[in-house]
Amino acid sequence: MYGLQLDFVNKILDSYFGSTLPNKTKKSIWLGFGLKLQGATENIDDFDEVFTGENKSGYKRARVTFGQANDNLMVNTNTVIFPTAIDDWTKDTRKIESVGIFDTDKYYYDESESSLLDKALIKPLVILKLPMPIEIKKGETAMLEPGVVVMNLSDM
Repeated sequence: MYGLQLDFVNKILDSYFGSTLPNKTKKSIWLGFGLKLQGATENIDDFDEVFTGENKSGYKRARVTFGQANDNLMVNTNTVIFPTAIDDWTKDTRKIESVGIFDTDKYYYDESESSLLDKALIKPLVILKLPMPIEIKKGETAMLEPGVVVMNLSDM
């Protein structure tokens, strides 16, 4: 696959999403929910992250930790816990269909201004489709168990 040796593919995945070699410090990688799936091969610019104004809904990206890459796969080792929704994250017929994997928990490149509404969203590194769409309503806490978030080099 890709003309790359499997050991090299695992090192690529480890170096960005897993442990920083040689000291094995875990990277800061974050998950964000997406209301629609555009897919990395289509157009990641249109990833529609769950976001309402200035975090009025309580939405925030959640930290994810990946284990060491094995056979071209990265799998989360922690329970990913999002903040409890203080308002509905999904409204009308919209549902969460995907997760974006980010190298930051921040929504914007520039946080120097007080208004968050006019700034460009940081794009996800990888977009993964959820097995089934979900809704998150006020008072609910979304959690993804260890082993649920699985990606490989072909997802990028």
